[in-house]
Amino acid sequence: MLVPLPFSGNVEDFKIREDLHVGYKWINTLSTNKKIHLSLFQRWPEHTLPLNYDIYIVSFHLEAVAIEWLAEQSKQINGEIIVLFDGTSNNYTLPKVRFLSYYYWHIQLDTMMQWFGTEGVPKNITHTASTFCNRITSTKLTVFTALAEYIGVDDCMLVLHDWLQKENIMQKDAHASASLKQLHTIFFDKYYGNKYTIDDFTNDLNFQQHTANPWQPSYQNCAIHFTNESFDISDIQDIALYSHPGPFITEKTLKCLLGKTAFIPTGQFDTYGALERLGFKFNYGLDLSFDNMRYDIDRLTSVVLLIKELALMSKEEIYATTKESAEHNFEYIVSGDFYKFCEKLNQHTIEQVIEHIDLVTN
Repeated sequence: MLVPLPFSGNVEDFKIREDLHVGYKWINTLSTNKKIHLSLFQRWPEHTLPLNYDIYIVSFHLEAVAIEWLAEQSKQINGEIIVLFDGTSNNYTLPKVRFLSYYYWHIQLDTMMQWFGTEGVPKNITHTASTFCNRITSTKLTVFTALAEYIGVDDCMLVLHDWLQKENIMQKDAHASASLKQLHTIFFDKYYGNKYTIDDFTNDLNFQQHTANPWQPSYQNCAIHFTNESFDISDIQDIALYSHPGPFITEKTLKCLLGKTAFIPTGQFDTYGALERLGFKFNYGLDLSFDNMRYDIDRLTSVVLLIKELALMSKEEIYATTKESAEHNFEYIVSGDFYKFCEKLNQHTIEQVIEHIDLVTN
């Protein structure tokens, strides 16, 4: 796995689990006499945090930050929760919860380089775009259908399986643009129930040492890839409009960076922005303003418009205008500079955590 299995325990328990130490060695320096509970590398947590601790350190790296779970836990405990995760809290807040940026993307990329190397295969652009729609959600089916309809099935590498996640499908009466509703109708009338494959992948192979490989045809033979990330919710309709912490990205995005592949992030907002602040570049010569849109419907509608623009360009033109940025991002990773920069940022967060622990527990 790119990220260890979830761990819950105290500092003493952590010290004997060397498989957890990469990126978190500093926890070994914390006093075992202080009332600190660790709940690290969480995915879809269902457990209850134990009572009577002063500080809870919780981290998310393989799945998005579980804000509903955190909200419930914060009501039950007296101590404070420090949440470590890739990205930022945006404007989201919870009582007794402190969100801090703590990066694990560089460690995942380092593991991917160990698994798959950095030599890869020569680029051979035979198709315009690619995307995968394994677990069908509104965002994924929209991107799949727009590529199929506007660029064409023959000029794209498209994957569609039959795993329909009904709870994440836009309802007919939902507030959405006419173009999105039309694409939903087209998908269920024309594509759903049919299988589109480019290899022999099945969900039996749905583990990262298979799915994280950047040297596959869908990245090396296509001018641009649409990520269809695992989590795509940014705007939260509550008492006020909040933005979900993020952006949450997985190997779906990381392998584009490592594979010298230009990509369109179809996930949470500010994906390009977050990566640019870490030193990556996306001077694609395309209208990427959708990345700044917090409203999910607006962002997805703009991605559809971008697909229509790409349909007017040749695959050679798309590749040429994105090549420089894609190669910069690859070099930034393999040189070790990205790793060093993330470690520098993480050290600042570590100092904040330790200072806060000393303040609360003394």
